[in-house]
Amino acid sequence: MLFLYNGVRPRNVMPVHGTWRHMRANAALAASTGVPQENIVLAENGVSVDLVAGKASISGAVAVGKMFVDGLITGDVGDATLGERLILSSGFVAVTVVVHRETGKPAAPAHLHSRGFSEDPKALEPVARNVERELESLAADNITDPTRIAQAVRRTVGKWVGETYRRQPMIVPTVIEI
Repeated sequence: MLFLYNGVRPRNVMPVHGTWRHMRANAALAASTGVPQENIVLAENGVSVDLVAGKASISGAVAVGKMFVDGLITGDVGDATLGERLILSSGFVAVTVVVHRETGKPAAPAHLHSRGFSEDPKALEPVARNVERELESLAADNITDPTRIAQAVRRTVGKWVGETYRRQPMIVPTVIEI
């Protein structure tokens, strides 16, 4: 910036990018190169500035706010949507287990599928074994309710992922009864 101020020798300066601290530092830099203090305009978003007869001055303000773009929709993105995106930012793990309706015993190996979590397709193999052990334990305790099985699967996967990767992805278990 110093090189630009010395090369261009502006009569007026208005820093427009960065935090307030950065803009003040930019204004001080302009002043150190000879721009008169009264010709340096520091303005927040929404402040209108007039350039008349070679002089910049603050002339008023316009109500502004943050604008979010969500696909084709512009405007306010709700807290619920932002919360969901925060959860999904840690990844997504879908777990499908197949159990016998009467016994609760696993009828097929657990299938885990992830997105935004790990590039390695074998990363979740250890937790698949943990899920199968948990299913055997639930069957031994005569637990056949799909909701309780899904909760146990979510808890097992969540604990393993948290301890192994220090992440909390969204975990969606699906229990198929045969």
